[in-house]
Amino acid sequence: MNSDVIITCAVTGDDTKVTKSPHCPITPEQIAASAVEAARAGAAIVHIHVRDPETGAFSMATRHYREVVKRIRESQVDVLVNLTCGMGGYICVGDHGLEDTPAPGSDFVSQEERMRHVIELCHEGLYRPDIATLDC
Repeated sequence: MNSDVIITCAVTGDDTKVTKSPHCPITPEQIAASAVEAARAGAAIVHIHVRDPETGAFSMATRHYREVVKRIRESQVDVLVNLTCGMGGYICVGDHGLEDTPAPGSDFVSQEERMRHVIELCHEGLYRPDIATLDC
């Protein structure tokens, strides 16, 4: 039996809000520092969601992802960087089926929009992720 283990750490969690925990990293600097800390503690993969540094709200801004990946790479830790493409995949079904779906509360956008930050970073070449996750 194989006893090897691969640890993935989602350093901001998925739904973690600043109001839930004062320990949730918000800025790109804090997120990268948490990712580096996780790698040094044994994580093989760090799964990255970014936030708006001013509000703590979820963000898909390429500039925030770029800064996080840059800081992780500059630390020279041995870790795979996994950027999320998960935001924009939530759909609420309305009371009348397709007639009013997506319903209020949906966060539903195209695959291209969900992956824009990864595509841009890959085209730039310098701070491309090792892997990306498109789920939800």
